[in-house]
This record gives sequence, structure tokens and C-alpha cells, in this order.
Amino acid sequence: MDPKFWGRQRVAVTGATGFIGSHLARRLTASGAALTLISRSWSRSSNAVVRGAGIEYLEGDLRDRTFADRCTRNKDIVFHFASKIAGLAYNSKHPAEMMAYNAILDLQVIDAAARNGVKLLFYPSGALVYDEDAPVPVNEAASVTGKPVESCKGASWAKRLSERAIPFFEEEYCMRTVVARFSNIYGPGDDFEPESAHLIGNTIRLVANDEPPEIWGDGSQLRAYLYVASAIEAVLFLVEAGTEQGPINIGGQAEYSVKDIIELIIEISGKPLNPILHPEYPTGIDRKLLDVTRFRRMTGLDESVSLKEGLQQTYAWYLASRRYQRPQSCQQGTPGQP
Repeated sequence: MDPKFWGRQRVAVTGATGFIGSHLARRLTASGAALTLISRSWSRSSNAVVRGAGIEYLEGDLRDRTFADRCTRNKDIVFHFASKIAGLAYNSKHPAEMMAYNAILDLQVIDAAARNGVKLLFYPSGALVYDEDAPVPVNEAASVTGKPVESCKGASWAKRLSERAIPFFEEEYCMRTVVARFSNIYGPGDDFEPESAHLIGNTIRLVANDEPPEIWGDGSQLRAYLYVASAIEAVLFLVEAGTEQGPINIGGQAEYSVKDIIELIIEISGKPLNPILHPEYPTGIDRKLLDVTRFRRMTGLDESVSLKEGLQQTYAWYLASRRYQRPQSCQQGTPGQP
């Protein structure tokens, strides 16, 4: 992080109590930037609130045009991490909600940032924009106009719409943008709620509560995860460099089966638990891996935390922070896996 660069910037972070947004906000508090943090609700996110002198805190719904305008006014850089995120089961049942909520939210923020003369907008897209049958590992040239993964089609089309809209705002308002397509970011502060958490969050919650985790399908699906600290380094580097060469993939490269990931979390816990198989549940795609050759060539950055080390830190964080979680008896819903 270059203090000479950030010390000149007025920066806003939407979704500042969310997973990646809160990690980014924490890093930016030491950057020297004039920082505005935005959340839909500060009161229910006490464990994620970033504290620091001179920080402006705003609360509201960014789908509201007036609030989006207020949040982006007089800003040099806007990191737009606010979104509605849910697990596979919720996505499968609510494609219209996931599409409408996220599309309206994104377009309001992008439009407000452009109209207010924001110099640079960082937009976090995702691997879900790619076609379901995209060749793996998936590079940035792969199609994003065909059939997406069926279980996440609403969220996928919302991201696709925003990616398609951004060049129009660049053209009309001369706003610079950095678009990063993330895949499977995890770490302390992740989502552990039953309906919205993904594989790692749900597994850690269940294991920590002495409940056997679930394997959807046969567990052979392959996933690659990236620790959140590495993702934040990537974000900061891309913004400092002013990268504007189209969407860029950011994700882990070490592949593990879903079964192996779940068993590794059980091993870390030291508990005598056996996973429950649910072959009838949706599994998503068989293999999820992004080609990050372009990112590595541009930045020279690489993964610095192994999956086991990252899971150990995430599991320890969850145990230490469970006092902030809702009581187990109030956690209703069907777990989701990516």
C-alpha cells in the first residue's frame, strides 16, 4: 500500500460491514485516505464495524437513488462491495429476488458514482458470470452471454448486467473502472449464516457446534479458494496501478474436492464427526477454477496462505467470535454449498 497515493484520496467503501468490505475498510484505515464507510445497518454488525479517527459512517439502502448520490458525492474512489449474497439453496429458490436486488443496487451506485464525477470505481464481479460450460480453467475471454450455472442464474445475470453497463458509463462520463471477477474468497469474518453462507462458512459453523457437516452430491466437485488477505492485496494493487484493461480474474489455484475441504475442517477441529451425504442436493458445477495468468503477469502477486493455514485462522476466528452470532436455536434455513 502506497501512503503517497492513498493520502490524496477521498474513498468510500459500500458494504463496509460485509466480509470483503470490512477487511478492505480495516486496511484503508491506516492508509491516510479520507474514508467513508457505508452499510445498510451498523447496529446488527457490531463485530464487523471498523473503528478509526475521522471516519464517516453512513447507513441506508443504496437502492435508493438519493442515498446512493449522498454516498458517492465528493469521492475520488468508490469500492462497491455492497450486495445481497446467499448460499446455493437460497439462490436456487429465489432467482428473481437475487437478480432484481443486486441489479438495482449496482446500477444505482454506478450511476451515482458517474454523475458525481468519481474518478475510479472498483466493481467486484464474480466467476458466476461465466457460462456453465466454460472450459476450465476459465480465462477472461470465456463467454458470459450463454447459459450460466442454473442454481445461481439470478445473481449471475445481475453481475452480467452491471458488467455490460459499466462501459456505457465509462464512455459517457469518462469514469475509470476496475472490474475484478472473484472466485471463492474465504477467511475470518466470512458469512456463517445457514441460508447465506457457502461451503466453508456452513461447514465451520456446523463443526464448531458439534454437528456433522453435509456433503451435497458425492463430494468430488473441485474448488479452489483464496484467503481474504490475498484478495485485499490484489484489490489495492489493481486500484493503485489504475488497471483498466477489462475484467480480471482473481482466485486461488490449489484445487481440493468438496469432500477433502470438509474433512480438513473436521481435522482442524479435532472432533470425531462424520459428514452426512446428500446425493440428491444440488452441487453446482463439477470444477470451479479461474485462470489467473493475466493477474499474475500484471501484478506479480501470488497466494501467500495455504488452505489449511487459512482454514485454521478462520475456524479460530469463528470460535472466538461466536458471542456475536445469533443463538443456534434461531438459525433456521437450509445450508448452501457453492
